Amino acid sequence: ILIKHGADATKKNRQKWSPVAEAISYGNRPLVSLISHAAREQLRKLILDKTARIINAVESIPDFYIEIAWDFHSWVPLVSRVLPNDVFRLWKVGSRLRLDSTLFNVSERALQRGHMTFYFEGRAAEHTIVMTALNRDKKKFIRRPFRMSDVIRSDLDDAEDEEETEENIDVSMTSELIDVDMSSETVVFNRALGGWLGFRQERHETIGDLECKVFNIDGMNLVTRVRREHLTHEDIRRNKEYERRLRSGGDLEDPEIQPLRRSRSPPVRDVPSWEEYLETNPPPHLGRPLKMTTKTRHVKATAWMAEEFPLEIRVFTDLLTIIAPSGKHVERLIDFLNCKMPPGFPVKLDIPIFPTVSARISFQNYSRLATVAQDLFHVPEDFKEVTESDDEEEELANGNAEADGDGQGVIEGRGGRQHHQHAKEDGEASELSDSEGSAGGSQSGA
Repeated sequence: ILIKHGADATKKNRQKWSPVAEAISYGNRPLVSLISHAAREQLRKLILDKTARIINAVESIPDFYIEIAWDFHSWVPLVSRVLPNDVFRLWKVGSRLRLDSTLFNVSERALQRGHMTFYFEGRAAEHTIVMTALNRDKKKFIRRPFRMSDVIRSDLDDAEDEEETEENIDVSMTSELIDVDMSSETVVFNRALGGWLGFRQERHETIGDLECKVFNIDGMNLVTRVRREHLTHEDIRRNKEYERRLRSGGDLEDPEIQPLRRSRSPPVRDVPSWEEYLETNPPPHLGRPLKMTTKTRHVKATAWMAEEFPLEIRVFTDLLTIIAPSGKHVERLIDFLNCKMPPGFPVKLDIPIFPTVSARISFQNYSRLATVAQDLFHVPEDFKEVTESDDEEEELANGNAEADGDGQGVIEGRGGRQHHQHAKEDGEASELSDSEGSAGGSQSGA
């Protein structure tokens, strides 16, 4: 009833859990499906609405090219061994954007790689945008025009058949609910010092041809909350086995094919009347008794600020929101860019992505574009377009990593399922293929 009347399907409660997380905890399978779908649809509409507002602003920016280098590292040696590197290559020409990437999702238990290209074209006069995603490994692409007033449906959701959708929900219902929150309310930027004791001075470094001031970022905490009240002993055993394989660098393939988890019996609880519920402050918990652990870890970060950089942080954040592939690494970067920063642009950042994984991100090789290659936004002739009626769309959707709710990432295939987690409430990103991401953005991706 609430969703039918326009309620926000991603709105969190006082304990900062989303509706889909509570539905998973309760064990109501149809409700998990309903809320996840509604959350994705609402997110896409919000992104399109924001896109419509910034098309004109994008056109006013001089055309440019820039690279965003990602270097992931961890204090856990065996994890560092499997962490990837990547370079985002971004072009802005008029109201068009192009981004090339070989990495579009990073979590503690999921890595997605694949040579992908995303095109974005804004047509302000027609109130329309055109999104194109190319899988250069498979030589296939999807192109979709979206009119701002339309009710947006996910083309990639359409690609999923009923069986695959059920598998995605099943993994969500057999995985831990994980919420990783970066607390930035008390973040302070302090000048980094260098030199010998007694002769320490504020650090300056030259990156490219830019003079940068180096800042230590203090007051940051990563708060990780894990809920397990909805899991059976067998679920917990399988999850621990997967984690053991990951940390040992072993095979992540799960040979066990389990029957789908159906809705669980409702928890045996005394349900208050509507009047009693409204009169209780805070409202009573109606689901299963919570089994939750919370860990808080203080994290350090560093920023190299250049006051002469030609791009504004706000503008660059908007561009990433509409063109960058969905993934927690992109989401963390955007969250960081939205913090109140010292003057200038952070041409290099060393920030936490997860409690055990950090990334050094460098913005490099910026240049103004006087001329543009004719084929910059061209789809190669030997690429095959995937249409809504194309049987291969099911193949493209197969093997995806998907994030549903507060922390259920999945790497799935027909032959088996590879668990698990990380992403919040968005139900973000059904991907184009086993090495493919959505063309739309962050904050859990469109």
